[in-house]
Amino acid sequence: MKSIYKALLVFLLILPLASCSEFWGGDEPDLIYYESMANVQSIQANNVIFKSNPSLYFTSQDGFDLDDSIAEGDRVWLYFTLVDSVSPSMYNIHIYSYAEVDSRPFYQLEKDANDTILSQGIFQLQKCWISDNYLNVIFYAYASVSSNSSFELVRDMNREDTLAAKPKIYLDLRHNTASVTPYRYNLEMMSFDLRPIREQYTGQDSIAVQFSYTLGTSQHVNFYYLPNADENSQE
Repeated sequence: MKSIYKALLVFLLILPLASCSEFWGGDEPDLIYYESMANVQSIQANNVIFKSNPSLYFTSQDGFDLDDSIAEGDRVWLYFTLVDSVSPSMYNIHIYSYAEVDSRPFYQLEKDANDTILSQGIFQLQKCWISDNYLNVIFYAYASVSSNSSFELVRDMNREDTLAAKPKIYLDLRHNTASVTPYRYNLEMMSFDLRPIREQYTGQDSIAVQFSYTLGTSQHVNFYYLPNADENSQE
């Protein structure tokens, strides 16, 4: 029991909690659930091992099967309850739901470059956080009318002072499409790889990040990206 309480404290400190009422509706059971973005570390005969960050791994209970479209190295969203502790860094979990996450690099807009990435407003931002050198975003986006549509995280180098002693990064989530319909929207789960920023600023313990998105007007969230930490904090 002691290890269970310790594990619960770990999750409360570093993992965002799923909202029972707003995110899922009124039929959510009265239980404590957790969510995490994680990479599929290994797929075995009876269970799957997930890496949430360098010091936190999850193992599914026996009999759990991932969809055949998900392979080792892919990124997933997990919705689960805690079962027990396998080791100081490994926890056995019961997975109630999971989804494949679109994992991709960010787009770097160089200084004075022509900005060709379009930006349609989204319907609702659910969550955004940094973990394991990824910026994770869960949001609802209006359905695109155009056949050419993508979601991009744009790093705007025009706003950065690359010589500053304390760097600040500007990242803009954009729905890169010509037009959308206001009558339909889809749930999107994405993780953007921030490792190029970590490599650029080797030796920096903390990097300020301003994450922006359009929700009617431009909105933003400020983070401290800690390249050497397991999880990162929001201002």
